[in-house]
Amino acid sequence: MTIFDKLFSKNKKEANVVKEPYFSISCSNIDPVNGVEIEYECSDEFILYLRKSGYVGVDDETIIRNFFLKLYAEMHDKLKSNTPASYGDFE
Repeated sequence: MTIFDKLFSKNKKEANVVKEPYFSISCSNIDPVNGVEIEYECSDEFILYLRKSGYVGVDDETIIRNFFLKLYAEMHDKLKSNTPASYGDFE
């Protein structure tokens, strides 16, 4: 089980009861010109988990941004490696 399985396997209410990290992300708009608009929600325990995992920042928002940068990079690498050559490069 990965950390994402653990984080996404509980709903917000369950996570708050047992004081475990909670993170939720959703896409609220997809626009070909302006990109993807996302919304997220997380618990204080999730921020603490990120800090303990080595994420740093001057405030909680910076820590979340650093987490998103890593998440996007990993998604990009995975999508690029799973894209057949006939489809061209994934950017």
